[in-house]
Amino acid sequence: MSDVGLIKPLDDWYAKNSWKDKLQPFAYQMAAVNDTIYELPHTVDAIEVYYNKDIFAKYAIPVPQTGDEFVAAMKKLKDNGVTPLNTAARTSFTVGGLFSNILESVAGRDAVEALLYGEKQWTDPEIVKAGEMLADWAKQGYIGKESMSLNLADLQLSFLDKKVAMMISPTHLISTIVDKKVEDSIGTFSMPSFISGEKTEPTGGLGYTWVVPTKAVHPEQAENWLNFIVSEDYANVVLSDPSYNLIPTSQAALNVKPAGALLAGAIQSIKARSGYNPSVFIGSEAKEAYYQNLVGLVGGLVKPQEAMEKIAEGVKKDQEAGYQLTR
Repeated sequence: MSDVGLIKPLDDWYAKNSWKDKLQPFAYQMAAVNDTIYELPHTVDAIEVYYNKDIFAKYAIPVPQTGDEFVAAMKKLKDNGVTPLNTAARTSFTVGGLFSNILESVAGRDAVEALLYGEKQWTDPEIVKAGEMLADWAKQGYIGKESMSLNLADLQLSFLDKKVAMMISPTHLISTIVDKKVEDSIGTFSMPSFISGEKTEPTGGLGYTWVVPTKAVHPEQAENWLNFIVSEDYANVVLSDPSYNLIPTSQAALNVKPAGALLAGAIQSIKARSGYNPSVFIGSEAKEAYYQNLVGLVGGLVKPQEAMEKIAEGVKKDQEAGYQLTR
């Protein structure tokens, strides 16, 4: 929309209202990737592992602290007839969220950052290795075969009905957890690293953002609303609802204790920084290839090297069209 002049540059409002200082650093950095800022971040994501505490307790499985422990937990669950992990191929962004966790755990946050900024390639060994791991988990049955036929609603239902031990999700799942009154039986953790000594964070990026039409009739009202969005008053309103499922981007929100424990944990988990969910940062051609080929890996329809090559081809098309993240 900015390319064709449909939305207003917001640099003057950022300066006038000190929005840079009122946003959490990660959110500001994501909005300011180009010379001109066109959006005010509303929420950020935290994509991590949600797990059924009762299932873990039944089979004496502690929360994994390393990648090897995570795989061992999945094997123990499968050996006991429990589907360890499901995703939803019919809602492809869920597969993307799963892969974002694997990618950070296998390659490391710095490598994923370099990948998204064009300093590494999708065909580099550690990136392909993440694709190999996704395909292997599906082949081993750690990812349930039913994942190819599930949509997001099916996935959430199977998880909350304890038909599967884990799922990877952003905080959007929290509302459904609260509605079903199962908050006490659900826990979260970041998928642990396969790199010795490294820690991981939930993956993510900007969730929802605000833009202002160039031809807005009352831009001053839009400015007033955006000032409210980054205020502590706004944070108090939304975070007082235990079913609220989004992470505000404002610094003020860090001073407000959320009513919901799961959301409070998610906010704390990315307080310093989060990992990267590639689908938020790549261009349209790469994103289409990303989702198609990740679903293909889960379904055993494509080889990991081939899948990463297809995504790399999409990245090249986006670059030729002028899309490239800059630091």
